[in-house]
Amino acid sequence: MSIQKQHDCVRKTISTSGPSKSEPLTASDIGIRGGSHYSITKSGSNRPSRADILFKVEMALARLEAGDYGYCITCHEAIDIDALTADPSVMVCDDCRHSDH
Repeated sequence: MSIQKQHDCVRKTISTSGPSKSEPLTASDIGIRGGSHYSITKSGSNRPSRADILFKVEMALARLEAGDYGYCITCHEAIDIDALTADPSVMVCDDCRHSDH
């Protein structure tokens, strides 16, 4: 599913299911460095909320508009196409995702 279609689907789901109970998120809340694609969320769950997913999709759309989509926000190297295919909102390459710094 394209990033725009994913955004539209999540936005529609949120708008039809009422307001989200989660707080506004920042990039650090969803683990832009290290760990899994989905870090522990503010609710303490390791399953992303719709708000978490929407935030990641909106960040990906902003990077797409800026011309930075597909490049790691940490090292600025290209993100593997398989990683982007699996999760179009991924922000870091595998090397940075697995690094300890």
